[in-house]
Amino acid sequence: WRFAEKFDYDDVLRLTDKQIKQYNEILIDEDHRRRFERLESISQYFLAFPPFWYYKGSAAREICNNSSYGEEIQQKFKHEALAAFKKFDEIHVGFMREDVIAASCALEQISLLDIEMDKNEIYSLLKKASDFAQDNFDILQMCVTVFMSLGNLDEAERILKVFCNEKFNLSLNGQMLSRIYYKNNNKADYEVLKKRIGEENVAPWTEDGIISPVE
Repeated sequence: WRFAEKFDYDDVLRLTDKQIKQYNEILIDEDHRRRFERLESISQYFLAFPPFWYYKGSAAREICNNSSYGEEIQQKFKHEALAAFKKFDEIHVGFMREDVIAASCALEQISLLDIEMDKNEIYSLLKKASDFAQDNFDILQMCVTVFMSLGNLDEAERILKVFCNEKFNLSLNGQMLSRIYYKNNNKADYEVLKKRIGEENVAPWTEDGIISPVE
C-alpha cells in the first residue's frame, strides 16, 4: 500500500496473494472448457497481466480445436482465443530477450489464421515468435514447420543449420535440412551435412529424383 501511495498507480495493477493463488490453481485444471470459464470469471482482476491473457487464449484455442464441440462453438472460441491473444499483444512489454510465453502466444495465433488470407500477419507473428524464442529449440522447431509451410526455405534452413550443429533432434532436422539442400540442388552443402551428422540422419540424394523435395 505504501508503494501504491508513493507512485500513485491505478489499483487495477495490483494483484492480491489470494488472486494469484486462485489463478495458479486454475491453470492446472485439465478441463479446458472449465479452465476457460474460470479464467473468464476473474478477467477483471488481470487486465494488466499479460500471461493471464495468453493462458485464457490458449484455453479457448483448445476448445476451438476440439471437434466434439461442433462448428458453432469452435468458431465462438476461435474468436475468444484471438481476442485474448490480441489483449496480450496490447499490454505485453518485450523487455526480456527470451520470452517463451510471448513466442508461444504468437505461434498459437498463427495456428488460428488462414495461411493464404493472413500471410502478412503470419509472417509478422512468426518473426516475433522466432525472435522471442532465442535459443529455445522446442519453439524454434515449431517455427521451422511454419516457415516451410509458407515456402520460406531460407529461414527454415537458417534454423535447421543451428539444430544440426547442436545435434538437436538430428533424425528429423537432418532429414529436413538435407531435403532443402536437394530442393536447391546444393550438393556441396549436402555432402558436408552428411559427413557431419551421419548418413543415417539425411535423406538420400539420388539423381533420378526419388528423394521427396520440400514443397
